[in-house]
Amino acid sequence: MAVKPFTLITDRLLIRPTIEADFIRAFEIQNQRDVSWMLRMASYPPDLKALQTWFCEHPNEWSDGTAYRFAIELDGYVIGIVDIDEISNHCGELGYWLDQSYWGKGYATEVADVVVQFAFKKLGISLLISGHAMDNPASGRILQKIGFKPTRREWQHYLSRGGKRVQHQSYVLMETDYYQLNSEKNIDEGNDAT
Repeated sequence: MAVKPFTLITDRLLIRPTIEADFIRAFEIQNQRDVSWMLRMASYPPDLKALQTWFCEHPNEWSDGTAYRFAIELDGYVIGIVDIDEISNHCGELGYWLDQSYWGKGYATEVADVVVQFAFKKLGISLLISGHAMDNPASGRILQKIGFKPTRREWQHYLSRGGKRVQHQSYVLMETDYYQLNSEKNIDEGNDAT
């Protein structure tokens, strides 16, 4: 289901649709080895041209309803990216990554939670999946805080690690389970993005 781009707002963050110019900041963040190392589909070191091409595709993904990618801003500065992609048959995948200097401050949980609400309330998604490398337990704690349940461990190829197979933990979150845990939550929407 395609929706018109708009921003999401939390107490501390502005979460807005990405624009092409964000690729430069994304490149800086992915140049942090500890960030890219945890991303299954990112190359390390990052490829500037590939990132630019990817960011140019984001508006078309919004229009097609296949992916919704957001820049995470703190005081007007992009600190990361969050998205819902791989959308098909009322299912999607949650992904996120933040500049390492903003880890451990609750931003990832805050962002993931509001984007999950967006997926369920605005996109009509009823099932979300996500996952993390087993050597990234912090990401698992974030997912579990917002209601994701671990499903299976498997070996997956991580482009960021030169295509090596990495043990990966998968998670799932049903819309009904999310709202049983969080019945009072409501998205705070900003202005329509243009």
